[in-house]
Amino acid sequence: MKGRARKEAARWLIRWGLGMVGILFLWGPSVPADGSMGIAREAFTVLQGTQVLKDPMLQVRPVVDGLSAPTTMAFIGPDDLLVLQKDDGRVRRVLRGVLQPGQVLDVAVDNASERGLLGIALHPGFPATPWVYLYYTESSMESDTSGSPPPLGNRVYRFIWDGNALINPTLILDLPATPGPNHDGGIIAFGPDGKLYGVIGDLNRDGQLQNFPAGPSPDDTSVIFRLNDDGSIPTDNPFFAQGGNLARYFAYGIRNSFGISFDPVTGKLWITENGPDRYDEINRVEAGFNGGWEPILGPNARDPQGIEDLFLVPGAQYVDPEFSWRDVVAPTGIVFLDSVQLGNQYYRDLLVGDFNRGALYRFELNPARDRFAFKHPGLADRVADSRSELEGLVFGTGFGGITDLKVGPDGLLYLLSSTEGKIFVVSRSSVGPDLTGSWKMLNQDCREFRTGVRCRVRGTFLVQNQGTVKASASRLRFYQSSDTTFDAGDRLLRQVAAGPLRPGQTRQRSWSVTLRGDLGGSFVLAVVDAADTVAEIDETNNVIVFGR
Repeated sequence: MKGRARKEAARWLIRWGLGMVGILFLWGPSVPADGSMGIAREAFTVLQGTQVLKDPMLQVRPVVDGLSAPTTMAFIGPDDLLVLQKDDGRVRRVLRGVLQPGQVLDVAVDNASERGLLGIALHPGFPATPWVYLYYTESSMESDTSGSPPPLGNRVYRFIWDGNALINPTLILDLPATPGPNHDGGIIAFGPDGKLYGVIGDLNRDGQLQNFPAGPSPDDTSVIFRLNDDGSIPTDNPFFAQGGNLARYFAYGIRNSFGISFDPVTGKLWITENGPDRYDEINRVEAGFNGGWEPILGPNARDPQGIEDLFLVPGAQYVDPEFSWRDVVAPTGIVFLDSVQLGNQYYRDLLVGDFNRGALYRFELNPARDRFAFKHPGLADRVADSRSELEGLVFGTGFGGITDLKVGPDGLLYLLSSTEGKIFVVSRSSVGPDLTGSWKMLNQDCREFRTGVRCRVRGTFLVQNQGTVKASASRLRFYQSSDTTFDAGDRLLRQVAAGPLRPGQTRQRSWSVTLRGDLGGSFVLAVVDAADTVAEIDETNNVIVFGR
């Protein structure tokens, strides 16, 4: 069965879309008394409850509440962020954990279904270049509307942040918004290349960009666009030579996405993708990516359609998802945890939130960072088919409908919940062993070492548990560093086990390390922690430094 025929057969079975108001609607067939085909609507409430993290050494707390249908957020400074409210078009400010009265901007939006105030991005040069970009469904009236009259479009405007308000709007991109009213996408972000990326969904259209070769020509739906900061088109876009609308696209064949993030190591783009009644996805998106929607859902091997059914622009290529949920969860926010504040074991892992179940997922990457490193053998096919396969990926639950994830300037994880109207923050817990250390150097020859010289340093180290909870294991880790601040990128020289420690107990261990000039840096950092829990709230507070 070809893509269009399959779609028509399944139209009444496909989930209508992800609503941002706390309820998800399922559409199914029904037959009214008159025998005509109607639409039956079944609704269920997004799962909510107490927030629980799997790691007992992490804690979660609400930062602020009282938000109305928030969609996304952006830090404009330490402890200072802007939050978008979908339905009323207001940009709110949260300063030092307090939701400020009023708003910094109020735009007229069409808020029907998934329309509304949807995306925010700061210019890479912010705040020196004080430009803030907003994606929203612009009402055709001077006030908020809900479907009638039709909206002007999904639009990206550039504003100037003056320290108190967003002013002087400039239209950067004008996109369609009909028929919709769902699958509007809306997430925007600047990449490491300084270009503006954003997603718009299919708006329920059936054209070439939805992989119907005989359908209407490219019409700015189902795409990831890539633009310069002034809205002009980069000449190195993958379809630039094709001209027309295609020139501004980085990828197409996208049903609808609520999350994009760039790998801090490789610079590659990753997105979440919402399926209809099955196969939500996480995709790694290269230039020219074709996501396969609508003929292909999930991995190609599981679909009756094949790549030959797709509309392939010259330079385009289909790539299977890096991960799929067989049963839909509505994945939304996605972020790389480019911070050690939650522990080294999570450094640069990928975190994803979902809307349906209020869950947070953690994905570890392989050394090349082009695939996930799954532990469960059932995930070898990169599809979670069962609860047991999915359980090992769950990082936390009980957040309601998650719409955004961000790593703050403090290195902590922030979660935005639309249904809860709250922002949560995840940090280290203060409950657990409290380890500290001190060292004595036995050889004095190497106090002054320099780049290009190998130098061996040895001594003794005392480890003490100053907490009230036993550490079932403890360790010393020695790093060579270019400065006195611990960073997960510092080179590990040696690790020494210190054994279990009762509250108040002290152990002494001998140590020796060889410093290599070719590694760069002339400091040794000794990090003390509980090997079983990594219990320190902030490892930079438990670093002992030896150096030049």
